[in-house]
Amino acid sequence: MQAGRLLSKSCRNNDPQAGSLRPNQIPLKGWGQVAQRVWSESNRDNLSVVAAGCAFFALFAIFPALSALISLYGLTADPSTVEREFGMLGSVLCAGGGGEMQVPRRGRNAADAPRP
Repeated sequence: MQAGRLLSKSCRNNDPQAGSLRPNQIPLKGWGQVAQRVWSESNRDNLSVVAAGCAFFALFAIFPALSALISLYGLTADPSTVEREFGMLGSVLCAGGGGEMQVPRRGRNAADAPRP
């Protein structure tokens, strides 16, 4: 139904792509009109605003998800494994960044951990 309506609209406007059933049947002039219609429809539907909103909320959803994953890893992993992997991460970070990440060992409080 929708395709028939669009086809009849295309025939009314004498579009070069009228009656084309496949993209390779559309002439070059027809592609220009297709691009013009895509541009006007995306402006009418506020596509750029919707895309910006999706990007905005996706960016702010990444950080809580990352923090939740790191917390779950810290709760479930063996402390020696976590310490070894933080040590590897410390070699990649800048000189001052690696020393601040310390994993307290079992049997000690976090308050008893040595301070840098």
